[in-house]
Amino acid sequence: MKRWFIARMGDYENDGGLSPKLTVYPNVNYRIWSKPGFGFCFGQLATNNLDQFAGDNDIRLIPDSGLDNAISSIPANLRNAMQAQLADAGFDMSAVRLTWTLRQLLKHLKVQLDNDDNIESGDVRDIEG
Repeated sequence: MKRWFIARMGDYENDGGLSPKLTVYPNVNYRIWSKPGFGFCFGQLATNNLDQFAGDNDIRLIPDSGLDNAISSIPANLRNAMQAQLADAGFDMSAVRLTWTLRQLLKHLKVQLDNDDNIESGDVRDIEG
């Protein structure tokens, strides 16, 4: 299954470089956007075991929803937790409105880390099994 996420960046591969916390988990493919000096990345992952991230405060999954669904369609407890986690990670959430679609939110996150807001091109390979 695929999910959008934010994850803490660190030297998880012990090679002196920065990578997302996802690298310590098995069977995870991902694509990320990050920028120097920002402690978190934003991206899309594919895995056959979402439960493996439970309790890891360095990885936050964005609730599953259709990209064209309004943020208000996400249950209030999940939506409030998601917005707090994104803000805690350093993302500017001041412009976000409940009437926005999930696609608008994802573009808003990406443009804070990259020169564009294109989340449509590219994909992450599914994990089978």
